[in-house]
Amino acid sequence: MKKKAQIDGVGSFLVLFIAVIVGLVLFTSISTLVGEKTVTVETVNQSVTLAAANVTNILNGQAVVGGTITMVNATGNETVAAAQYSVGSNQVVNGVLESTVTMIEADYASTPVLITYTYEPDGYMSGSSRSIALLIPIFAALAILVAALSPTMRSGVMNMVGK
Repeated sequence: MKKKAQIDGVGSFLVLFIAVIVGLVLFTSISTLVGEKTVTVETVNQSVTLAAANVTNILNGQAVVGGTITMVNATGNETVAAAQYSVGSNQVVNGVLESTVTMIEADYASTPVLITYTYEPDGYMSGSSRSIALLIPIFAALAILVAALSPTMRSGVMNMVGK
């Protein structure tokens, strides 16, 4: 009878060990994915050669945070006035959400500029879906903790240490 109890204990330990290892691997990938989809990205001095007036240039990401960018002429280091361009966020270009910059005047056509802005990466979650997504790693960690501690609590280890 004792051998069967020992085998059951070893089997339970192996199942628990495998479950915790798989849980930790999944937790790492889930946390990474949620982190990528809930954090904005800053681009500093992205080099872009501007098109002619009323022609759109595509920027990184799906939306410019706050709708503001800083544009500096790469050759003369002069700031391009905000009245000379317009910024578009969540614009559908070839079926994909993009952020865009369109020159209103042709003063800087074919001119290389350096653009600094903060953007939402592709697939960025906003609003309530972002809040819910941030809860996923927390509940995954709690599930791993419960899976690891429940056999310990059932075995009576806490009674042996006087708690």
